[in-house]
Amino acid sequence: MIPHILSLAAAIGLAVAATPAQAQFSSDEEAIRQVLGSGVFEEAWFTPQFIAQVPLAQIREITEATRSAIGPVTGIEASSEGFLVHTATHDMPVLIARDANGAIAGLLLQPAVPRGIGLAAATEALDALPGQVAYLVTRDGETLAERDAEVDLAVGSAFKLAVLAALRERIDTGAAAWDQVVRLEARQISLPSGTLQLLPPGSPVTLHTLAALMIAISDNTATDALIDFVGRARVAELLGTPDVSKTREMFMLKADEQMRNRYLDAGPEQRAAIHDELDVRPLPAAKDIPGQHVEGIEYYVPLTRLCALMETLADEPVLGLNPGLANKNDWARIGFKGGSEQGVLNLTTRVEDASGTAWCVAMSWNDDMALDETGGYAAYGSLLAAIRNQAETAAGDN
Repeated sequence: MIPHILSLAAAIGLAVAATPAQAQFSSDEEAIRQVLGSGVFEEAWFTPQFIAQVPLAQIREITEATRSAIGPVTGIEASSEGFLVHTATHDMPVLIARDANGAIAGLLLQPAVPRGIGLAAATEALDALPGQVAYLVTRDGETLAERDAEVDLAVGSAFKLAVLAALRERIDTGAAAWDQVVRLEARQISLPSGTLQLLPPGSPVTLHTLAALMIAISDNTATDALIDFVGRARVAELLGTPDVSKTREMFMLKADEQMRNRYLDAGPEQRAAIHDELDVRPLPAAKDIPGQHVEGIEYYVPLTRLCALMETLADEPVLGLNPGLANKNDWARIGFKGGSEQGVLNLTTRVEDASGTAWCVAMSWNDDMALDETGGYAAYGSLLAAIRNQAETAAGDN
């Protein structure tokens, strides 16, 4: 279950401002060009808090690897999200934050995408990944590329699309309203990602706030509150699974081997009883929860189902709060949800171009080993670039 997807991209910094003795850079563009282009670094370029969390040697290692992969910077273009760095062969979105004196307080390098890449080359990069890899690319419902798109793979927090779909159903029928207030219950308090777990039970929140936090930062407590509100049976039905657990239950099952074995061996009625039992149990400590994917304790959903859910939510503004790896400059509308844990990565994006053509680009990657997430993001970014190139070509032909 992941937080904001950008926190899992090729990040090299956290934003905490400090005040250096003198100004370091006169503009964001100058700072980006210097860091990516010089090969020589000074600690004074960065705030002390930045260096404390990302040592200079690590910054050098990441930026040198980036230059080696994509070549020297040829241009830097401002975008609605930050900046787009151009080389002779690649485009790379970059986010940067500087303090009042110009020192770098935060820097995020997103996966670079080869310029002019086609769909065949993009899928080759996905095919080369180890483990179980599935992908699906559709245009107005027509499949352009796919691999194992009907296979049930672990998708992490991408299952939250079904929670949002169940909520939208209730709102669309008048059974609920976005501004309706509910109160958090102790049995809904989960572990991060998210922030709502910091609120005490009884705190009032609107359904819209819960939905926005669930999608934008993958808030687990917001998710569990909404599962209780819409009913887990409907969420399971939308996912095409016999049962669905709340996120806090997943953490508890991962931490308790005996309870986990009971759950995995149980039928639907027995699982319902286990859910009731878990409702009154305290959450385990984070240190007691295995970091890796535990087989059977996940959300297993095919990509065709996730793209279908995206289509039912096509006009839902909440889905655009976090665009994932899609560039807002490239698309008229973006909907995104992803999910990950050790050994699991899912990225599902629905975009519309200026003509109203809709695309779904989804991938799931499961492996027994820790994933090279940077490589996965780069391969997925290439898929998005390939359909952007197709959209631009179609627009030019018209």
